[in-house]
Amino acid sequence: QEEKRQQHLANVDRLDGVEPQSRYYRLRALGAWTPQESRDACGLPADSTATFDEFRTRPDLPRLAEARDAVLAWVAGKAVFVTLSGPPGCGKTHLLVAAVNALVDKARFVRYMDERDMIDQSRRAIRDHAVEEFKYDLANVPMLVLDDLGASSASDYDRAVLDEVIDERWKARRSLLVATNLTSAQLPARLVSRLGDAKWGRQVSIAAPDGRRNLWWEK
Repeated sequence: QEEKRQQHLANVDRLDGVEPQSRYYRLRALGAWTPQESRDACGLPADSTATFDEFRTRPDLPRLAEARDAVLAWVAGKAVFVTLSGPPGCGKTHLLVAAVNALVDKARFVRYMDERDMIDQSRRAIRDHAVEEFKYDLANVPMLVLDDLGASSASDYDRAVLDEVIDERWKARRSLLVATNLTSAQLPARLVSRLGDAKWGRQVSIAAPDGRRNLWWEK
């Protein structure tokens, strides 16, 4: 048993520096993927500690509870696509971060990024002649969380990359959780069609004021 343990550790050590998604599949096959591995690969800052228990709902703002329940269903694998829309400060990012933290605690492989970060990474990949690899990774990561969809001043090419990633995930029915400040009328029709697939996903428009300004959760 000790010999097997040492061999196991040696196999894990050989994966240092390997791209996170490949590392995930290899370590999972070895039974060595841990919550800490998930934490290191998820893309959340270390101080992003939001949880579902901390998310406040109110009887007069029923969409808050509906949004929370939709994200919980996504975490549990009961919905493939979930899209939250609403004004800034209504709790969308809190729910997305809570979802990532819940999955990390279960040692699931999940990636979080906001649209600006995704575009920055895409442009670096273009400079490094690795854009196809970048798109493939995002299209195939087991669970993807995309925040602030439509918030950046993206070029047509940037939008095309995002559209391709979402389209590939839709075709393969791979889990995608999205938050946006835009309405369906403001988003590209193709994205609305994919994200609004009623058979595989849920959309919740949160009608709540900016909680960072009037602290509605304390009322």
